[in-house]
Amino acid sequence: MRKVLIVGAGELGRALDFVLSQNSNNQIWIWDRKRDRSRLGSKGVWTPLDGTVTRFEPDFVFLAIPTQAIDEVVATILKVRREQFCLVLLSKGLDRRGRTSLEIVQDRWLGPTALISGPMIAEELNRGLEAKALVAGNLGPEIVNLVSLFSDTNLSLSQTDDLIGLSWVGPLKNIYAIGLGITAAQEKGRNYQGWFVAQAVKEMAQLVKFLGGKRKTAYSLAGLGDLIATGFSPDSSNWQFGFALGKGEKPDRICEGVMVASGLKTRLEDKLANWPLLREIVNML
Repeated sequence: MRKVLIVGAGELGRALDFVLSQNSNNQIWIWDRKRDRSRLGSKGVWTPLDGTVTRFEPDFVFLAIPTQAIDEVVATILKVRREQFCLVLLSKGLDRRGRTSLEIVQDRWLGPTALISGPMIAEELNRGLEAKALVAGNLGPEIVNLVSLFSDTNLSLSQTDDLIGLSWVGPLKNIYAIGLGITAAQEKGRNYQGWFVAQAVKEMAQLVKFLGGKRKTAYSLAGLGDLIATGFSPDSSNWQFGFALGKGEKPDRICEGVMVASGLKTRLEDKLANWPLLREIVNML
């Protein structure tokens, strides 16, 4: 049995529990600081997070939480457990300093770390629809054990060697997905949206290279694939946010793409002018 702890019982955390529960070799616990979640998964644990980690002693800890919460959660875990386990990141955001989830974790944790990114809309995963994503990490051959968690499930993983690029395409995609929501609300048409996607991916490739990754990752499943999935999906919170803006309405909630825009403005400052579509969306947000 592989012991898996999912931190975060929001939409993504519950979808991940649904997926991993399909593999009978996975023993899953799910933790969340809110006690009113309507549906937990295999086990709902309302002890403090550090107590949960100590008692359960997981082999894999999946962080299905907003980027802004990662630093605090990792610090809490490391207070009580420094034995080797694999920390798996799912966040596609940036913190206020413009750091990716990978950069936040690497400031505190030198142990095994992996990142999963790709088109993984939680509502579709929970309906049992098939999905594919990319995974990268510093696990060496042990990454096979992480991939095997998803065998016999509706989510399959493929490996990539571009950990840095993979950590950036998700956050960047969120901003362009907001833009696609705006184009849908304004009924710009498919021709315009076709140009928009081509320009967005071109800018993403340039940005990923500038930030230390590989251009090809922007054209991968986690870049172009995820942009198409979320940029045209009414289930996407980033699309919904953009659609409301395009209609001249106030969005119901802040999406992760807004935090990415804020972080990028801090991180890139005057360099945003090099990517005109990104600059236009960021300045608007």
